[in-house]
Amino acid sequence: MSVTSLSSDVNFIPEDIVHSRQREKYRKKGFFVGLSFVLIALIIGIALYVYNSSTEKKIDSYKKQLDENLVQIETLQDVGESGYKLGRRLNEIKGIINQRRLYSNLLTTLLAKSPSTIEIKGIEVDGNDVIYTGYTPETYSPIAELKGNILNIGNDLEDNIFNTANFEKATLDDEDNRITFTVGLELKEGGLNDRID
Repeated sequence: MSVTSLSSDVNFIPEDIVHSRQREKYRKKGFFVGLSFVLIALIIGIALYVYNSSTEKKIDSYKKQLDENLVQIETLQDVGESGYKLGRRLNEIKGIINQRRLYSNLLTTLLAKSPSTIEIKGIEVDGNDVIYTGYTPETYSPIAELKGNILNIGNDLEDNIFNTANFEKATLDDEDNRITFTVGLELKEGGLNDRID
């Protein structure tokens, strides 16, 4: 055997020290691995904390916005209910106004269509039937003219409020030298109504 081979087989470092160094090496590696896990867990924890707090802030802002919207909805709901009630009332009022009869329109129409020689004695209205009684001087031609005017012969038929005009009777009063006559008129349906839409 040679000296070189002997020295290579001989270990001058005690075995405890070798094991101790290996343990120290493993301990350092374990410390760094553990420290790495702790740092990673800490970073993940911080990231989750930031994410949770930003999510809570968003949720709080959404809750606040939801509360504001609910207040607005309650306000608008009150306005909507009031508007609905007003709309119903308006429709009821329109219905009442559209059904009312304007007798002044009847009188105005009869005065406008009566020749100047005719005087109105009386007007009676029963539903859509009108009895028109008047006076005229000794001739019957103003009565015929009145009947034509009432029926709008040759004029604006859309504005006419009457369906028919029938000469019913006439009597000559010898004392006054005038004719008392009666004309039966039939109003168009809604002829006296002043409609609003």
